[in-house]
Amino acid sequence: MIINQLLEGIRPSRIASASQLPIQSVVEETMKAINEHRIRRSQVLATLDNDLQDQVALWFPSWNKRPKAVSPEFIHNQLRETNAGEFDLEIEEVRLYLTCLQRGFRDGELYELLCEIERTLHTKIRQILVENHGPEEAGWWRKGVPQGIREDCACRRERDESDTAAQNPLYNYTTLGQLKGILKFDENAHVFKDRLPLAAKGKPPNMKLLDDDLAKLVKIRNKVMHPIGTVPPNEEEFFVVRELQAKFDLTKWR
Repeated sequence: MIINQLLEGIRPSRIASASQLPIQSVVEETMKAINEHRIRRSQVLATLDNDLQDQVALWFPSWNKRPKAVSPEFIHNQLRETNAGEFDLEIEEVRLYLTCLQRGFRDGELYELLCEIERTLHTKIRQILVENHGPEEAGWWRKGVPQGIREDCACRRERDESDTAAQNPLYNYTTLGQLKGILKFDENAHVFKDRLPLAAKGKPPNMKLLDDDLAKLVKIRNKVMHPIGTVPPNEEEFFVVRELQAKFDLTKWR
């Protein structure tokens, strides 16, 4: 009910008043819905008229830098003085809108999710190839990994100037995009389809959808790992990564 009203453009304080709920309860439910991907921060911000959105946004950098000194209470007082009798924004709403403006509040989690997915894919792909083609280089490495990827990994190790480069297996130099290529390799199609996590309702994985998911993942990963000159990952992309992490969870492989 609360989320439906937010989506209709009704402010949290007005929802609280009409429902006879504490404003804190409405705000807590709103934050929970944001975290569960039932509503976007941008949709919550849209419940505030454009003028007040702009005014709250003006205070955001100061609050983000010095949250104790420039508190929601302080900002609330400043906004009330600026808007005189027309102002009916609650302090809890100010806090909520500031949080919604905080673009980077999940950057660290996004990085961790990407790392976890990549580690899982790296581990499971090698394990499955070894089980099907044997542990020797002439087996899993040559039969399961396309020649172009093997050559790229060899070049990457040659360019690695670290002291341990010579001891690093070539497979350690695969990128996320190349792991995607190994999964798509014609020689591996039957091997992975029977081992990848099942799709919804226990159905076999759809390899076309899997390829699309990994293409999205590579694009988002590049934004996170190589941020110079790119638009930062947005909220939608965060939830895409979180859903894919759940889909590729280590415990779901067969």
